[in-house]
Amino acid sequence: SYCNRERIGVVPQAGNTGLVGGSVPIEDEIIVSVESMNTIHDFDETSGILTCEAGCVLQDLHAYAEERNHLIPIDLGAKGTCMIGGTNRKDNTGYDMKHLFIGAEGTLGIITKINLSCPRLPSSRNAAFLALDSFDAVRRTLTMAKDELGECMAAFEFMDRAILELVGKQHRIPVSVDGGSELYRFYLLVETQGSNGGHDSEKMATFLERTMESGNVVVDGVLSQDMKQVQEMWNIREACNPTLKDTGHNYKYDISIPISQYYEIADEMKARLAASRPDILCVNWGHVIDGNLHFNVTTPGVFEEDPEILYLIRICSAEEGIKSAEHGLGRCKNEYLGSLAKNEAA
Repeated sequence: SYCNRERIGVVPQAGNTGLVGGSVPIEDEIIVSVESMNTIHDFDETSGILTCEAGCVLQDLHAYAEERNHLIPIDLGAKGTCMIGGTNRKDNTGYDMKHLFIGAEGTLGIITKINLSCPRLPSSRNAAFLALDSFDAVRRTLTMAKDELGECMAAFEFMDRAILELVGKQHRIPVSVDGGSELYRFYLLVETQGSNGGHDSEKMATFLERTMESGNVVVDGVLSQDMKQVQEMWNIREACNPTLKDTGHNYKYDISIPISQYYEIADEMKARLAASRPDILCVNWGHVIDGNLHFNVTTPGVFEEDPEILYLIRICSAEEGIKSAEHGLGRCKNEYLGSLAKNEAA
């Protein structure tokens, strides 16, 4: 009430892991941190409902739920730092008139307490690391995964060759061309979770066998044999962001696009940028199953922001009609609101 009366701006801040400056003050605003709001109030083991405050760190919630044989249905690379009150759903481009708080990035109010519906912790986990030569093969593999794995499929993660060439300097990539150093064009990490180990393992093995026998789908792949190998596969996926960060200045765009245009837009963006700046490197990874792509541009060895590159990316993004997904708009990208957001919200 004091800030409202004195006309002083406030900036809500959780784990401050955002990439678009939405939780960073730019003038004389007061930061309203939810860090001290970190109490877990209740967990109902019958319904699986966990009630907690907005400042609870996501990784702490995972540990709490796992101790009670349940699973937090949200997992992020920044889970060791990000707080549950700062997480959002897909297409965070501005206000959503049906659910005003979704996508508002703290401009309409501050979430202080939430309820999470937590499923039972799976007793069985399997993973496959797959190599493919085309994005059409990626789409076909997703269709086959939905048919073969059904309700067991828990993850379908995409990585292109450019990012894994960087990650491969620190982690062994389990599938390569003829077992050498050359990588395939695309890779998928597919995970299943369930309650029947034998049944789930058989489904995953059948899925891999059929994708490799179908022709022009999966060209090579490996199945995890134990939880250690499952984690090693995830270590590769989760190394994408920190590895790129160490390469040069990152221009990060988390975009939401139809699967039919998923990598087509990435290729178009890369071609446009490379025509003007051949020194840049474009790398991509994301969650194909919901049309989410992490489109990243970096300048190897150069860690200062380049206004020319930033301008080129913004022009290309606007022309392609790209929506902001998980990262939102924040301060860095709020000029896109009028052209990218829902018409009634903009």
